[in-house]
Amino acid sequence: MVDNNSKRTASDVLRDLSEFFTGPLPDVEKLSAAEIDAFLRKRSIDSKKSFLAVQDLIDEEIASAELRVAKEERKARLREVEAVTPAREGIRQSIGSLLATLNPSVQTAYWSKFESLPDADLESLYEDIVLLKKRTEERDQSGNA
Repeated sequence: MVDNNSKRTASDVLRDLSEFFTGPLPDVEKLSAAEIDAFLRKRSIDSKKSFLAVQDLIDEEIASAELRVAKEERKARLREVEAVTPAREGIRQSIGSLLATLNPSVQTAYWSKFESLPDADLESLYEDIVLLKKRTEERDQSGNA
């Protein structure tokens, strides 16, 4: 013979205890919004605060997901740049060649940076120029499509 108590779950026990102390739970699907608010207020539950707390959690999760995606995209772009970054000794010539392909106003801004940078910072400048050129090409292609 199966004992009926063995089929009960923890949620069944909690529901029974709640009903014992607060009375039977109403059928929420049949209640209006005002009735639900009154039911919650009677139990000192602020539905607006609860709703805002849930919204905050959702916003935090969305922001975290967007940050994860942005980090992955950045890593992917950096891997692309690293794959084409020239050896340190040829980097000045490579930057000069890249600068020659850019828009003259952009070229001027990067040229002054290029001339004043120490060798240790040239790879970063090269990566910036490669990404700029790639974005410009992508924008031009999408504009022509």
